[in-house]
Amino acid sequence: MTYTICNIDKMILTSVTNNNLKMVPYPSHQYDLVYMFQRYSLNPESFIQWFIKKMNLTGNEVALELGCFSKIYWTHNLEYAQFFQKLYLVDEKIDNILQAKRILKKHSNINMTLHHSEGLDIENQTVDLVYSSNLDLKLDCYHPSLLSEVIRVLKADGTFYYTHILEDYYASIYRLLEEYDLNLYVNQLLSRHLQSNIQEVEQLLASTFSTIESSEYQTQWMVDNVDDLIGFILCDPEFKDIKNQIFKSGISKFRTFLQNKIEKLGGISVIRRVIVISCTQKRIYS
Repeated sequence: MTYTICNIDKMILTSVTNNNLKMVPYPSHQYDLVYMFQRYSLNPESFIQWFIKKMNLTGNEVALELGCFSKIYWTHNLEYAQFFQKLYLVDEKIDNILQAKRILKKHSNINMTLHHSEGLDIENQTVDLVYSSNLDLKLDCYHPSLLSEVIRVLKADGTFYYTHILEDYYASIYRLLEEYDLNLYVNQLLSRHLQSNIQEVEQLLASTFSTIESSEYQTQWMVDNVDDLIGFILCDPEFKDIKNQIFKSGISKFRTFLQNKIEKLGGISVIRRVIVISCTQKRIYS
């Protein structure tokens, strides 16, 4: 597999952070995930804020992030970046890295090094921590080549943080739609946003690292505004193929259904669950 790497140093990260740059692929607009999270989340902190605390950063770490433009970035900004001495952003798609470069260049005088090669263009045992953004290590395209590269560049006392979304916000919406109309046939769409069994990944990581530890972070919205929820469903690209079916009998019927649930329950719960597997004491040395 060919990887693309964006290498940024601490001085640039600090400059970008001071400009409060939000690392989202597209600008936020009303009814998108950012809007809904900010307005309806019951959590005192976002996943990335919780994750920063978990990593116990000192400010001197060299870090490697895999899959840097995954969906996890909708809550992602660069507040964490100032804690790294150096950060490598890695993605299998060069377009994602070039997009990152365009976004970053708007906010500071950036000098970034880009690499496009079969392996990670990083020296052996020079990285303090590696973390992934929802990569599926069970796929042949990621295993074993990617893990081998992680092991090669990770220091002997380094940590690999594997993060994966067990249940995305969309799963809650699809359950709601199924309750509204069984004829929508959303089971296949729902299953795309659920990952109940990660034992295979845990076994893979346990064969690569001596110590692994799992923890989970759950984010919950409590949506009590019908118009915002309908706006979210209408505007989010996830529902583009099903929204016409939802509203075929008129929007008022669906609106009444939602309003009744809100009045009965005090709001509609929408949940996102992310697992983090912390891996230390690598077994393989290159």
